[in-house]
Amino acid sequence: MNQQLQQLWSKKPFLLLLSFCALSAYTVQAQVAVAPSKMNVLYIGIDNPVSIAAANATDEQTTVAIEGGEGTIEKSSAGLYNVRVAKPSDQCVIKVFVDGKQVGTSNFRVRSLPTPMPTIGGYPAGEAISFAALQAQPGVGAYIKDFPFEVQYKITGFTLKVEDEAGNVKTADCPTALFTPEAKQLLAQHAKPGTSITLEKIRAMGPSEKESMLPVLVYRVK
Repeated sequence: MNQQLQQLWSKKPFLLLLSFCALSAYTVQAQVAVAPSKMNVLYIGIDNPVSIAAANATDEQTTVAIEGGEGTIEKSSAGLYNVRVAKPSDQCVIKVFVDGKQVGTSNFRVRSLPTPMPTIGGYPAGEAISFAALQAQPGVGAYIKDFPFEVQYKITGFTLKVEDEAGNVKTADCPTALFTPEAKQLLAQHAKPGTSITLEKIRAMGPSEKESMLPVLVYRVK
């Protein structure tokens, strides 16, 4: 804690700590020190956990409010809250009150979730994959790389393309995350070592229940 915060602690009755993931910077206000998160971002469509505490005040004395991003904030347990936001914004403010008096604020950015990456069995696009490993997979999944939240995505369809021995492109449309019998048959017949398979028109639905198009997947069979 720097000298300015030490002086604030000794002279003022309230200290607010607001954390979202990892603390990185301090903003000193009239009667409060606010420690925002490293990213300082709230994501649309998921529960964003926030912990809030006010020094020299009980949990019952502490109340919160949110403005911007079409946000709502709901208490989950002592000192812990879930924030839901619906609209991108650079001005989403969480306000903290003790006994009805505002003692601090912290500003967040509101952003959409990153675009997830499709995968077969965890293999990234461009990877060489054996036919045995390919055949063992039931279909396509999606994930967000290096993301602090566990977000579930449902694949709602994709198209499989593979070339036959004559160079003709064979396709199979799959209406769910799973390979259809037709797609499995194409893989069994034509996914030989040295060939490539392509999955395109991959569609996924996330927490917002809005369908989005994912990047194309290409694998080389080894």
